[in-house]
Amino acid sequence: MRKSITSLTELANHKQTTVYLIEQQLKSRRFFDDLERIGLGQYWFEPNLDHLILKNVELDDGSDETYALYAEIVSKYSRKIKPDLQVIKFQAKKMYRELISLKKYSH
Repeated sequence: MRKSITSLTELANHKQTTVYLIEQQLKSRRFFDDLERIGLGQYWFEPNLDHLILKNVELDDGSDETYALYAEIVSKYSRKIKPDLQVIKFQAKKMYRELISLKKYSH
């Protein structure tokens, strides 16, 4: 009897998936911010996982205030990452915890 690939691997839980999305968003934001900083302009094709992340941490209230605060947080953590996977994972987890703490105060 053959086993499916799904049965052989553990699927990521909700938190792990959200932290992974944050890692990808931090790397993307850092990359495009660096390009802009050296004068290569803005890019309309920059990947954007913001709304998916906000939805996953239940901060998707649609308000400009929430999005502005989220954007500040992403900017802060994207500046802290280095080209080191452990640093990226650490900063993504810190950002996740900060977003979760915002959720507690928003209710």
